[in-house]
Amino acid sequence: MGCNVSRVLVPVDLRGTDIPAQKTTTTSSPAGIATAAATRNKLQTIGSETKPDIEQIVRGNVSLECPSTAKIVRIFTSSTFTDTRHERNTLMKSVYPRLKSRCQKKGYEFQVVDMRWGVRDEATDDHMAAELCLKELDLCKKLSTGPCFVTFLSHKYGYRNFPREIEASEFIKLMDGIFDEEVKRLLLRWFKKDDNAIPSTYILQPISSQIPEFLANDEERKKAGKTKWNQENQTMHWALINAAYRQLSTTRADRYAMSLTEAEISRGVLSSQENISRSIWFYRKIKNIDEQEPDYTLSRYTDCVGSGDSVKDSRNRLVNLRDNKLFRILPRDNIVRYTVSWSPSGIDPDENDEHKTYLNKLCQDFEYKLSAMIDDAIQTREKAKLDDPHIEEVVQHTLFCQEKCRAFQGRNDTLKRISYYLKDSKSDFPLILHGESGSGKTCIMAAAVRNTWRVLGTRGNIIIRFLGTTPDSSNIASLLTSVILQIRRIYGVDIKSEMPMDVKDLFQLFQDTLSFGTKDRPLALFFDSLDQLDTAGGARQLTWLPRQLPEYVKMVISTLTEAKYEIFPRLKTAVDTITEEGR
Repeated sequence: MGCNVSRVLVPVDLRGTDIPAQKTTTTSSPAGIATAAATRNKLQTIGSETKPDIEQIVRGNVSLECPSTAKIVRIFTSSTFTDTRHERNTLMKSVYPRLKSRCQKKGYEFQVVDMRWGVRDEATDDHMAAELCLKELDLCKKLSTGPCFVTFLSHKYGYRNFPREIEASEFIKLMDGIFDEEVKRLLLRWFKKDDNAIPSTYILQPISSQIPEFLANDEERKKAGKTKWNQENQTMHWALINAAYRQLSTTRADRYAMSLTEAEISRGVLSSQENISRSIWFYRKIKNIDEQEPDYTLSRYTDCVGSGDSVKDSRNRLVNLRDNKLFRILPRDNIVRYTVSWSPSGIDPDENDEHKTYLNKLCQDFEYKLSAMIDDAIQTREKAKLDDPHIEEVVQHTLFCQEKCRAFQGRNDTLKRISYYLKDSKSDFPLILHGESGSGKTCIMAAAVRNTWRVLGTRGNIIIRFLGTTPDSSNIASLLTSVILQIRRIYGVDIKSEMPMDVKDLFQLFQDTLSFGTKDRPLALFFDSLDQLDTAGGARQLTWLPRQLPEYVKMVISTLTEAKYEIFPRLKTAVDTITEEGR
């Protein structure tokens, strides 16, 4: 096929490229508290940390993370569990219900994610607890309007776990840095190589596969199993930490030494400037805690149990996290401080009036701070018109495009053909991709949209519709109305004027609106799956589809070839079909 053609139908045969994303299951708690048990299967891939720019998204930039269309405030609470039991329980009882009511009055749902509730033995058995925590944290950052992360970091660095999966090349380096043969044998018993993974990976086996007692119904046997695992886990962990700092870069080695609490703070606060403004730290300082003799109660509030090197390392890492990171990065208004005295029973509001007063003040501050952040975020959202149904339509198609791009691979020749069409000034007819169901047209279209932003540069404007994926993209009248309003918004034309009631007038207005494209601001439209249009309004008659495009406007459409859908036969008669042997 010549590269200077102006009227084309491009057959697509891409079986096997439209790879569906893994299905996920979500479960919500009736109390508004999302627990590990309720979210075990909700492992999702989250987009980048780019701050959403709604105007860029409206203009077709699918590389940005879309703002959430859900009206929800979803807050991840990070703590080291044993030292904040009273704080978390008191907030759940006294504050969360009031914040939930406040949000509901504004039309929003309120949820708190506390992974320290409901972490099942099964999650610990297959070492998924840390991954579940971080995935839930990512969801809070993505979905929440306003605040998304609260930390109660105090005097405890917290539980440290090593990676569940280690690439084979790195695992070999680590083993070379371990000189105790017994420890090596222990690691090789727990880590098994998966040669089917790309690249090859060593996988930490479920605890019960090596220690069946870990999941025993008998409490004594279960306790014995947990004790054995803790001993072997500590031996492996300390060996891996030492080997990592000998064999790997500091950044890579930190993955083996970092506590889950620091991982949450790094992901929730330190990963982007936007996260900082949406995070808050309620910092409780306990006087004289470092002067106490180690015992069980003290171990619940500070790291004091284990080898001397391990305790010292945990405390040093805590100081670095607290003093060199959080205090320096978080704004002063996002840090709320408290000072309380140590008691032999730790924090004990039932017996200690000072501790009771502290908890009451924490509740007041928590409600005040979070309420202000929520109100500001909702006002900002309303000003940005994120609840505008036309903006929601654009966002839905952008999200669908991003999902399909994640599932796409290869087909560079077809993408190059589309890119050439977009740059070809002589081509003034739509480019048509056609193929059988399952041939990969939708993934091709999504990848082409992603590439078009680079082809046209930042001056270009892209309209994306995956027909049939939303109600407004299934009916021709609502589809064209939505597209017209998006083009008007992009080019600064009044979007409040009434749309024609007569469908023929709407067709004409759509074609007139295409003329907004200019040399400096070209326009490209992508309509995937024309066969998904409802037959109402003469949609499949294609009288709405321009046979000749205005200058500086391109249109790429796709459809099934089956005659029963009516689309492809009419396209073949509407444009000159140019084929090439073997295409």
